[in-house]
Amino acid sequence: MFDKIKSLKNIFGSKNWYAFIFTLLLSLVVSFLEFIGIGSLAIFAVSISDVQLVLEKIPYANLKNYLESVDKITFVSIFALVIFLAFLFKHLITYLIFYFEIKIIKRITLRIKQQIFKSFLKENYEYYINNNKSELLNLVGSQVGSFLAYIYNIITIIKESILVFIIFFGMLFINWKIVIFLTLTLCTLTYLFSKKFKKKLNDTGEQVKLLDQRELKHLNESYESIKFIKLGNSYNFFSNILTQINQKKNKHEILHFLVGKIPKVYLELLMITIFMLIVLYLLSTSQNDSSIYGLITFLAFSIIRIMPSFISINNSYTNLNYFKSPFEIIFNKTKNLATTDTTLIDKQLKENIDKITFENVKFKYTNSNKINLDNINFSILKNDVLGIVGSSGSGKSTILNLLCGLLYPTGGKIKYNNKDISINPEILLKRISYISQDTYLLDDSIKNNIVFANSNIVIDEARFTKVIKMSNLDNFVESLPNKENTIIGDKGSKISNGQRQRIGIARALYSDSDIFLFDESLNALDYDNEEIILNNIIRNSKNKFIIFVSHRVESLKYCNNLMLINDGKITDYDKKLEVLKRNKDLQKYFEQR
Repeated sequence: MFDKIKSLKNIFGSKNWYAFIFTLLLSLVVSFLEFIGIGSLAIFAVSISDVQLVLEKIPYANLKNYLESVDKITFVSIFALVIFLAFLFKHLITYLIFYFEIKIIKRITLRIKQQIFKSFLKENYEYYINNNKSELLNLVGSQVGSFLAYIYNIITIIKESILVFIIFFGMLFINWKIVIFLTLTLCTLTYLFSKKFKKKLNDTGEQVKLLDQRELKHLNESYESIKFIKLGNSYNFFSNILTQINQKKNKHEILHFLVGKIPKVYLELLMITIFMLIVLYLLSTSQNDSSIYGLITFLAFSIIRIMPSFISINNSYTNLNYFKSPFEIIFNKTKNLATTDTTLIDKQLKENIDKITFENVKFKYTNSNKINLDNINFSILKNDVLGIVGSSGSGKSTILNLLCGLLYPTGGKIKYNNKDISINPEILLKRISYISQDTYLLDDSIKNNIVFANSNIVIDEARFTKVIKMSNLDNFVESLPNKENTIIGDKGSKISNGQRQRIGIARALYSDSDIFLFDESLNALDYDNEEIILNNIIRNSKNKFIIFVSHRVESLKYCNNLMLINDGKITDYDKKLEVLKRNKDLQKYFEQR
């Protein structure tokens, strides 16, 4: 229990945690005010029938003398005004607590979403290969909301329990038998109710979580497949799947809703029955009509106030079972999130990289028996331009992913300047520009898509203009009405594949990284554009590492080194001319182009 509380403190953050504790303390104050309010209403009821009985209890002589001097109407009016002001003060405090609660909840929500989102972004690239993106969307979206709903229900139980305890404690001084009877009856029924529905609600919450994830996954897949849905006239197929998911989800949510309403029904009936029995009991055992009138009024208001509290406690306890599954998922996800040693990264990033080496590198994906790379050995120096040639699935892109630190080798070492990259796998990520054949673009302007990775820095207009020309985008941009501020649509849907790739190249050039990796990133360009862009890249890439993965000779003719790879093994690696001499078929292919 204490370990869990300590973990929650870390998840919330110290500032949010102490603010959370502060709201609970304020709730204690409100509970005392509630009790005082109920007591004052009982005294007010007595004063209507017997003012003298109330005056006898006033300990202050001056106040007592003054109240004795006024008539009954004035006395009751003053008393009513005092009660009104007391309740107004109580509600102002309650409103303040609500403000603090919602503010703290929102701050905690933001903090948890940031933690989870950052943890996903820092996951090994293999994680994304093995998992569906709907899990991330579901966790950051609805599951964090369910986690906070679990916490909010705990807060509700604590607050309402404090209130019930204070009222019951006050009632002990009036009639302890009634308090014991009420406590045993309500606690027993609450326990029996929760025991009966606990497992069912746990299962229901788990099913809703899975169905939420399925729904999100289906919506994502439908959006990505819209072209095929339209061409294949598959509207009904995709619509029916969504209908089936929501029908199942609705069934579980209706059950949760109906179970949540049961406590209100049985507790109201129970409270009314108990109150009637208590009134009959008091009337049959008491001779003082004035005092019994006040006592009955106090019990009536106490029960009226306790009833919604017990309903809230029951509903909240029911909801804890419903939200338990997402709470445990988010709790376990966030409690052990590692913090990055940014000082170490900053120190290492200032080093110049002169050499990158693969030593006996092996790699295979988790839960796979296939060895994707086996004993890969090579070095690349600053100012080298390396071309990697191989058939599809031979391991070309895997080498790039290992070099980036996106994947970690299962054997061997990757070194920069003779330092093992495994000491800090992210060291090269900030030094690399990776340009793939499928450039991801934001639904934003051309300019923001080029500079977005550096959006926290003032835009270098001179560099931006330069990379526009280097990527041969200048004529295209100038032809647009809004120039570089033209919105290109979701994933660049308003421009061609070649224009998308050129924006991706401009983005890489703008970042001015030490290492450029081109993974089939020129295959959508015509030969003229490719020739211009390659000339610009080579001419303006002094003191850089450049690696091309391509099937096209045009992308490889600027290389000074060539690597041939097949079935996860390097079959040849040397200066380009030496490799071509040993591979006549490849040499003929180069000569033909």
